[in-house]
Amino acid sequence: MTTAFGLRIMFWNANGILSSRTELQDFINKYSPDIILLQETCLRPSQNLFLAKFQCYKTDRDNQNIHKPSGGTAILIKNHLPHHHIPTPQLFYIESTIINLSLPNKDPIVIISIYIPPSSDPNFFTLDIENLMQVGPYCIFGGDFNAHNKAWGSISTTTRGKQLKQFANSAGLDVIAPPTPTRFGINSASTIDLALVKDFLFPFNISSSALRREESRSGFVQRFPCDVTPSQKDYKYAAVWIDGEHVDRLEMFLACKRLRGVTWSFVCELYASLRWLKARVSYLGNECADQLAKEAITKGDRFLLPKSLSYLKAEIKSAALSIWQDNWDNGETGRSTHDIVPTVSNKPVGWNREEIMFVTGHGPFPSYLLRFNLRAHDNCSCGEKGDPIHYATKCPFTLSWHFQTTTVSLKLQWLKNILTNSFSRTRLRLLLSFICD
Repeated sequence: MTTAFGLRIMFWNANGILSSRTELQDFINKYSPDIILLQETCLRPSQNLFLAKFQCYKTDRDNQNIHKPSGGTAILIKNHLPHHHIPTPQLFYIESTIINLSLPNKDPIVIISIYIPPSSDPNFFTLDIENLMQVGPYCIFGGDFNAHNKAWGSISTTTRGKQLKQFANSAGLDVIAPPTPTRFGINSASTIDLALVKDFLFPFNISSSALRREESRSGFVQRFPCDVTPSQKDYKYAAVWIDGEHVDRLEMFLACKRLRGVTWSFVCELYASLRWLKARVSYLGNECADQLAKEAITKGDRFLLPKSLSYLKAEIKSAALSIWQDNWDNGETGRSTHDIVPTVSNKPVGWNREEIMFVTGHGPFPSYLLRFNLRAHDNCSCGEKGDPIHYATKCPFTLSWHFQTTTVSLKLQWLKNILTNSFSRTRLRLLLSFICD
């Protein structure tokens, strides 16, 4: 029998942790959390937080008001848990503190305390989350997202909430919210304290618990059992016969380990086994089916069946696409685009204006303007040749949107990777918008 080992993670917008230490200590005594993620700690660089049996890591807000500190995040973790602190990468829209949890016989888990200030841009904050996702393969983001969405219990949906939900869906993240509100105001209650998890396959429970309701403060506890206890049930077995050609598919299902969401419950409850059944020999039904199939192709009268209209349409479409493909392959223009989209299709590739300019090079680039004598040279303001690759990888004026530098031999694959990744395409649009402005 497997014994479940659990972690209790609490995250809370403290709105000034030094003035809230008493209620935090009471909460710790009552619920015994293992890890505490704090937001709006409002600590100066010279101030530290000490709690018995906990190790503290904090990230203070840059450029604070010297008279009234604000913002900031922190993580408190029990001393006995094996872990290490990870420095926070450069972020523009959110604040965070990061640790790496290394439990015995488990893959490392990155735990991030995150705070998104209400004043931050509600459209581009996902770029910072994407940056944090690169820290490790298994991530837990917990904290105050200031993102309202009806999908997780808020009474309305804001721009940031809509953007967060779209980002989570496209990035394969799960948004986890408690069933009750996490922030209480005057005649209002909302859910803005959330968890984002990436590739976290273990069952969990989540709930909210008000720390100081009269002052609109709340925190909530989240439980992530890191081991699975098999249910002690009497399983009923049912025989499922399959063609021997498809045994490999069933074996692939049995070997599958990375299942998400509700599928995990089926893995915990399902017991599958393989039985080999000879395809036809000694089974009357299979032998009869074989015999009838042979008679169908050897006996009977031949007849002519006119081709259907749908078949003729498909043939004409195929011929037209073949001619189009031949012209596209042997043309003299659009070769850079041909390298990326070598096959013609009636379906548009879905590129917007900025992406088309980047791929074709037809845009506000000195290298393009020189071809039409609209500039005397093709140099960028920094002195190097001003082509799309330069602005995307080297130009110091576009540093905020740089991609990793590529080599000439890998340029084609580099472009394909950018155009097939939704986050890279967003960064590319921001880069081109900056250049056009």
